[in-house]
Amino acid sequence: RHRLPHRNPIVDAGRVAAFLERWMADVYTPAHATDTLAPQGIVGAARAGWWRMAAVVPAAAQLRCDLRIGPGQSPRDAWRELDAALDELRHGDDPVDVTTELAVGIPGSATSRDHWVTKAAVAAWEQIAGEPHQFASATSGATDANILRNRGLPTVRIGLPKVHRDGDEVDFAAGMNTVDVGAMELLTRHLVTTAVDVATRPRPEPSS
Repeated sequence: RHRLPHRNPIVDAGRVAAFLERWMADVYTPAHATDTLAPQGIVGAARAGWWRMAAVVPAAAQLRCDLRIGPGQSPRDAWRELDAALDELRHGDDPVDVTTELAVGIPGSATSRDHWVTKAAVAAWEQIAGEPHQFASATSGATDANILRNRGLPTVRIGLPKVHRDGDEVDFAAGMNTVDVGAMELLTRHLVTTAVDVATRPRPEPSS
């Protein structure tokens, strides 16, 4: 590095990763939050160089991000928003040569609160819990439910409360493989009650 012009893309990738983590949390999520949704994003993977060749500087480094979106927001618009944010690094005092591309895009979707499937799930929950239902807030956005909705199947999300130990959440730290047995019993009763309601509703007569 002391003899030739030197730029290490691994170092630049670190700057890009740190910038994106701040931007997603401080700018992107608040800009797209609703009463039930707070779309999240994360830098989830990095690739650069060769582990067996520590003396070689790679020509480029790659990062992969997961950026969730909400209903009415297209993957391409979210990608463009992220790419535009990186102009701060491209045109800053120490410019970074960074390009982006959209790898996978699944459109956001929603099932109306007035839809009968939603009402069936809410009614079942209130029957099981014995108290008025409240919709969850700050959900992460863009789950597998999108795939069903985008293929014409109205879908609602039913989930479990987080597992806590000594007042702290532990289910994500444990790989999301832990569950409170009492909560699982309530969820099972809720799913069965909802399924019975949905599956036994009268169907309209087919037109001749």
